[in-house]
Amino acid sequence: MDYDCFAFTKKGKRIDTTYSCQVAFGGDTLTVPGSGGVDTNIAWTIEATDAVGNSTTVDCSLLVVNPAM
Repeated sequence: MDYDCFAFTKKGKRIDTTYSCQVAFGGDTLTVPGSGGVDTNIAWTIEATDAVGNSTTVDCSLLVVNPAM
């Protein structure tokens, strides 16, 4: 499974931060051992398929925030 990590400057320019972001997928679990820092966006797409072959995809994302705020 692939993921994308990015942040935005104050002027709204998108900056790729994938080099500093670590995401691991295992079964139905996503682990983020290294987020890349506060204000990093992490995005990924999941696909689920049932026993008869019906499938769907969902785009997911999260924003890393400072817990002290």
